[in-house]
Amino acid sequence: MSRTGEQGPPAPGSLAHELRRVLVDRGIVAVVDVGAHYGEFAGSLRTDAGFTGPIVSVEPALRALRQLRPQVALDPAWTLVEHGAGAVDGDDVAFTEYENDFMSSLAAKTDWAEQSWNFGAGTTYGISVRRLDGLAEIPDVPLLLKIDSQGRDAAVLEGAQGIWRNVRAVLTEVAVTSLYEGTGPLGDTLNDLSALGLDPIGFWPVSRDSYGGTSTDHLRVTEFDCLLLRRD
Repeated sequence: MSRTGEQGPPAPGSLAHELRRVLVDRGIVAVVDVGAHYGEFAGSLRTDAGFTGPIVSVEPALRALRQLRPQVALDPAWTLVEHGAGAVDGDDVAFTEYENDFMSSLAAKTDWAEQSWNFGAGTTYGISVRRLDGLAEIPDVPLLLKIDSQGRDAAVLEGAQGIWRNVRAVLTEVAVTSLYEGTGPLGDTLNDLSALGLDPIGFWPVSRDSYGGTSTDHLRVTEFDCLLLRRD
């Protein structure tokens, strides 16, 4: 999930524009940012969406943490939780950090991803994983839950059951072609999200099969950012 700042006000229909509307309309007070990477999403919330409330970023990757810590230290409303997020608490859980660290994950790559994507060399080490509903850092207020966990989004949602009463909207990645083992087809993912009481209000391409060449085959979307609202 790419989160880079834009110059000027967000364009109508853009993800940043719709996020700004949702934050205001749903009375969202705090944001939980699972898979913070280098802080792109938190930065976009501040600069593009004008959000000034608390942000709780959850990130386990060592390289990302080295860049995140000094940023968080400058923002008193930004908290960093140095764990992975999942359905079950655990310690020393195998996590692979790739040279292309946007792809680092607790999940294994699919054969298709291995052949078609440049992950780069990987280093595997143990991390702690925690359920979101066990994190004291998450305030008891209306929330936006953003998830970018590279194939583990369903597990993150399962671990959020205890705070679900506060979740007003969810931003997550949905895969058309699975990069990670255990991620279902797009239709199944949307059905699972609907069963949680979530309705999509927009899809924005995150990645495609290829950004090179001239054939329209290269326009096939691999993953979308999906913004969803609670039905109730």
